Amino acid sequence: MYNIILASHGDMAKYTLKTCEMILGEQEGVDSLCLQPGQTKDNYEAELKEKINACEGGEVLVLADIYGGTPFNSAITHILRGNNNITLLTGFNLPMVIHALMNREREIKEVIAEIQDVGTEGIRDVNEMLNSKDNE
Repeated sequence: MYNIILASHGDMAKYTLKTCEMILGEQEGVDSLCLQPGQTKDNYEAELKEKINACEGGEVLVLADIYGGTPFNSAITHILRGNNNITLLTGFNLPMVIHALMNREREIKEVIAEIQDVGTEGIRDVNEMLNSKDNE
């Protein structure tokens, strides 16, 4: 079973986790790390290292909010330093996190593509869908 760390600007990660727990129940092996205004990259990176180390050497899926942002940069720093037990995905949304949580008994490599697909499949232009049905 892999661990999950949600990493975001502001409290997005914290409240995404709370929302997932509202839907799925309390989750073990899952944590959030929220970059706060005025917090330095070095401080955030150190907190992320603590959370990764708390996973006791197991595989860790880090879901970061924005590609290229401080949460992403902090996670990739650990990967580039040789921490091979980290898998990093960016642009997380609620469906992605729920899928990741519901499939933790599987290997990360087996579910990565699914997590990405779920994240994009949930994006719908409902007005366009309604308009196309009206034209049928």
